[in-house]
Amino acid sequence: MGCDLARMGEDLGTYEILQRIDRNNVIQVDSIVTKKKLTTETEDMILSLDKQYNFKKIYIDAGAGTLGVSIFDHLLREEQTKRKVEAINNRARPLNRDETSKARLLKEDLYLNLKALMEQNRIRLLDDELVIDSLRSVQYEYIMEKDKPTRLVISGTNTHIVEGLIRAAVCAEYKDLNIWVRSIKV
Repeated sequence: MGCDLARMGEDLGTYEILQRIDRNNVIQVDSIVTKKKLTTETEDMILSLDKQYNFKKIYIDAGAGTLGVSIFDHLLREEQTKRKVEAINNRARPLNRDETSKARLLKEDLYLNLKALMEQNRIRLLDDELVIDSLRSVQYEYIMEKDKPTRLVISGTNTHIVEGLIRAAVCAEYKDLNIWVRSIKV
């Protein structure tokens, strides 16, 4: 599940649920849109959806200063979700096991991953007006300035569903090693 969280303002919150059907393909199972929810209601919704779908991973936007940080922290304390929840934001991620080299996972990378999945016909999205409108609202702009690298800027006025989808689409590349140790008798 990929979440784009919102609280009591005018922004919408979304829960985008994808299912991997094999190593290369995913389908969108559900898209839930909410408005004006307390953080406690959002946490309860995530826990309820996890009970219903039994997610492998729950991806939340938990960038510095966002609403997702507190919800992410609370879900880390829950036995049900502590091994499932993962922050997906503009943070450095290890490139290898020894974590000596890191790369930034940027918003553009997330959008381009979803775009590639759609172009390769590896993701099937719901035939839903809200999903389609959200996809249509995404705008790409290349900024070219003298003596500076070209930047890609992604924006839109109704991208809440797409913001959840870009996080959920990370599951297409996710490899579960299932290495959790519950207990060891000594």
